[in-house]
Amino acid sequence: MLHHMPRRGPDAEGVQSGPGVVLGHRQLAVLDLTTRANQPLVSGDQRYSIVFNCEIYDFRELRTSLEQ
Repeated sequence: MLHHMPRRGPDAEGVQSGPGVVLGHRQLAVLDLTTRANQPLVSGDQRYSIVFNCEIYDFRELRTSLEQ
């Protein structure tokens, strides 16, 4: 599946599958160059997974409010 989108991102890729669903993601790292930004994102209890293609423009403010 991911080999059909090579230009979407050369920095990371990931696949998560479950009953009746497969999530795939390719990443172009721009701001967060760490592996924490790799997708699919999986909840701590492994129950939920998500992939998304978006920019969180106020991420700095959100991070600051969570750290307080």
